[in-house]
Parts: sequence; structure tokens; C-alpha cells
Amino acid sequence: KKSESEVQWKAVLNIKNEFGFSDDEMRSLLGDMSSDKYQYGCNNLSGTLNENELMRLSYLLGIYKGLRMLFTEHKQSVTWLDRDNSMHPFEGVAPKQYILSGGEDELSKTRKFIDNWCNR
Repeated sequence: KKSESEVQWKAVLNIKNEFGFSDDEMRSLLGDMSSDKYQYGCNNLSGTLNENELMRLSYLLGIYKGLRMLFTEHKQSVTWLDRDNSMHPFEGVAPKQYILSGGEDELSKTRKFIDNWCNR
């Protein structure tokens, strides 16, 4: 049986690889996680994520799941973050740039945007 932390760290690595985030970008998206904690978690698939990190990971997983539901072609779902978007809240920047420029609020707004799009 896999441990909870192993599943969480595998999710971190899967999100990183699917969307092409760098290690520094993933650390930023997880709330400016220390390099030591990030490297240890990724290399050993162990280590506890705090409440803030888990919330951020949840947003990222929701974004990924929503995009997979919206696009039948896998490549479209993972490149959506890289395409400029004129809609609110992105206002002309790519969603990837938007979430990397902000914090938990930007992750939340991006997830809500995708959830609303899924429910049309």
C-alpha cells in the first residue's frame, strides 16, 4: 500500500511533468517551498506537505483534471496554460504566467475558471 505522502509527491511530479513546469516553478506554485524539502520529497517520494502546500496541490490537480475533461486531445489540455488568454482573470496573459505571478488566489481563480467552463 502506498503512503499518503508517496501519492502526494507522485502527484507533484506528474503535474510538473505534464505541464512542463521547472523545479523552481513547482516550488513557487507550492508556496515557495524550500529547495531542500522539494528535492527530498521528489527524490524519495516522502515528506509531509503542510496544509497550504496540500491546498495548492489540490488546485493544480483540479486544473489538470478540468483541462483533461475539456479537451479530447491530451496535447491541447496541457498546452492551454501556455496560450495567451484574453478572458478574465487572465487579461491577455497565459494562465501559466498568471498563476506563477501570484499566489494561492491566482491558483484558485484559475481552477474556478476551468470548473465554470466545464459546467457550461
